[in-house]
Formats: sequence, structure tokens, C-alpha cells
Amino acid sequence: MAANIFSGQKTVASTATAEQLTTTKFEDYVVTITALKSNSGIIHVSEKSAVNATTRKAYELYPERSVTLFVHNVDTDIYLACSVNGEGVSFIGWVDRGIKYMSEIK
Repeated sequence: MAANIFSGQKTVASTATAEQLTTTKFEDYVVTITALKSNSGIIHVSEKSAVNATTRKAYELYPERSVTLFVHNVDTDIYLACSVNGEGVSFIGWVDRGIKYMSEIK
């Protein structure tokens, strides 16, 4: 069973490739992602199929801005791309008991 809370930072190395927020499996979580204050560009947040180097169909995070998402699988559902190489985000996630309950009764 995964921890009830997790946090960290993620740097996106290159504008050419979308990267997973984390490769650790966390199921049925609420995740808040905040673009770092030191960023000079935009962080794009989306599912993998919607965010890449040329098509950025994603939520745009400017420095110090946040988005909160409810996701089933954090490791496969959240991808980041950057407009400036080497910029990143901080994030915190916690179990959403309602989501967890609903997924268990299906």
C-alpha cells in the first residue's frame, strides 16, 4: 500500500520531451502541482497524449501558480513539459478517501 502523502520536486530536462511527474505508483490521489518561483517559462501539465514539444494541449502553469488534480494513477496520469529547459515544479499528493472508496466498489 502506498503512503497516505507524498511530495517532491520535478525538473523537466528538455523542452523536447514530456516527462512523468513521478514514476512511483500512487493510486487515487489528489495532487497539487506548483511551478517553481525561479522558473522563467511555462510548465505544461496534462496527460501524456496531450503534451509534447509541438502540441501543448495542456494546463499552463506560470511561476508560482498551482493546479490541483484528482487522479487514479499519479505515475501514469500526470505529465509535464516545459517551455524552458531545466525548469520544474514542486508537488504534494494525498489519498482522497472518496475516490479510493469509489474505485473499490466498482
